[in-house]
Amino acid sequence: MLKQVHYAFSINADFKNFVDVNVLFPVDSDRLTIHLPSWRPGRYELGNFSRNVRTLGAKDLQGNKLLVYKKDRNTWEIEGIIRNEIIISYQYFANELNAGSTYTDGTFLYVNPVNCAIYSQKSVNLPCEIAVDVPSQWQIAGIQKVNNKFLFSNFDELADSPFIASEDLINHCYSIDEVEFTLWFHRQKNIPWKKLVTDFSKFSEKLIQDFGDLPTKKFEFIILSLPYVAYHGVEHLKSTVITLGPSHELFGNLYSELLGVSCHELYHVWNVKTIRPKDFFPYDFSKENYSQLGFIYEGITTYFGDLYLLKSGIFSIQQYLIELSEQFQKHADNFGRFNYSLADSSIDTWVDGYVPGIPARKVSIYTEGCLLALWLDNKILAASENKENLQSVMSLIYRTYGKQKIGIDLSIFIDSITEITKSDFSVELKRFLFYPTDFINELSTTLTDLGLELIQTDGTSSEKLLGIKTNHSANSTYITNIHPQGTGAVCGLNTGDELIAMNGAKIKGDLDKWLSYFSIPFDITVIRNNQVLSIKIENISLKGFSKYQLKLNEQLTSNQKARFNSWTGTSKK
Repeated sequence: MLKQVHYAFSINADFKNFVDVNVLFPVDSDRLTIHLPSWRPGRYELGNFSRNVRTLGAKDLQGNKLLVYKKDRNTWEIEGIIRNEIIISYQYFANELNAGSTYTDGTFLYVNPVNCAIYSQKSVNLPCEIAVDVPSQWQIAGIQKVNNKFLFSNFDELADSPFIASEDLINHCYSIDEVEFTLWFHRQKNIPWKKLVTDFSKFSEKLIQDFGDLPTKKFEFIILSLPYVAYHGVEHLKSTVITLGPSHELFGNLYSELLGVSCHELYHVWNVKTIRPKDFFPYDFSKENYSQLGFIYEGITTYFGDLYLLKSGIFSIQQYLIELSEQFQKHADNFGRFNYSLADSSIDTWVDGYVPGIPARKVSIYTEGCLLALWLDNKILAASENKENLQSVMSLIYRTYGKQKIGIDLSIFIDSITEITKSDFSVELKRFLFYPTDFINELSTTLTDLGLELIQTDGTSSEKLLGIKTNHSANSTYITNIHPQGTGAVCGLNTGDELIAMNGAKIKGDLDKWLSYFSIPFDITVIRNNQVLSIKIENISLKGFSKYQLKLNEQLTSNQKARFNSWTGTSKK
């Protein structure tokens, strides 16, 4: 009987957006139940990948067809098996290109096995081998041959091993201690390798230094450069896939984004790929894996993804504060902070995914978790007289639980903080986790301790006077966010409204100019649900959107200097 599951991936000869998948399965009875994962790590929502599968069939090695029928959305039953090996074949529709998808257009093959590889519960712990049928001149990034074979210890490792095969790949390697890093770019020109390797080496080295080691000896950054606006990264134990664009800005206006997402995804190798909630240990790909700890695996990672660019000397304090200011801005613009807790929002990633959902319903585990991490970092610094910080806690958890393959929960996280600080922050921490929190107010003391100030100024005319945020594209202006107490909400404007005209004058991306031109009262014409409506604005509310920006105070006390230096790992004299 086979001791391995064999997978083969190739581009369909007739339909260039389909991947042909063939799987040789070992069997030990006359029937076999197979599944396709319902979700993928790094995206805590159901993916419904089975909607991309067609022509799934099975036969034995003699070519005899077997009965296959579907049991539920991601499960098939195969009956009539006589021998101990069967071949299952199907086509996977691969026309969505992001950092967690499977894609081909015939010119390259990009595969995330977690969304297109079937498995059986009976064989999930068996070794897996894959074959990639592509032209011989194509390179393959993301997986490596051992004895001329692509081998994986079990399905979990296979599922966590995306790869891309293409003739348009270019790479460069660097090493930190015993770890070999590879930077791959797909269809990117004019790569400044010297600067790139220098910067990536800096944050990689600093992270390894603070954690003590990296859980893998090889790690690959796979950057898919796209000709349009894109920003997405997905973590894996031995690699990350990043989609970023437009290509001509990767080493210009997008360079800080490239560094930030890359550092973020590398931090994930420790935090969630190794330090993992008990709820994710092991991953159950067949159903939702709920956890309240989104503030740890995404929030803390978001916080350190940018902070380590400062700690490693890549970012200046001014560059870092721009990134941190964006977190405060996102928090201030989301009125869900008054209605929903961070812990419940972590659970509800499985309810409505990563879309905003209904207005002011929930918060982001990335943004709110990042701000909570800032508060916690300062609390640990204060309790330890600037000798320990939040990274000290994460390093302790990594050594004690992550490396031992033991899942964590909230009590373990709190106990680890107590062990580091000899102080109990559990009451405050749980208040921030389980109750709606306005961090604009809650973090005022934290910012003062660090020598920072959060500057609040008026937004644009439409943000201040109408209490709306808009997006203008393709000659259309839409309301993307609305202040619940602002003029627009009071007068009947809604998120999603298309703004057509003001007092009969067509709006062409110049809403703020018309607001300055006309005086109250005025009419705004909108399209809503294919209906043209006229909204009269007779009074202006005092409630509107503000802009938030962090700055470092010019004059710091000795205590602020000491805290700032310990927090950033830099010196403010």
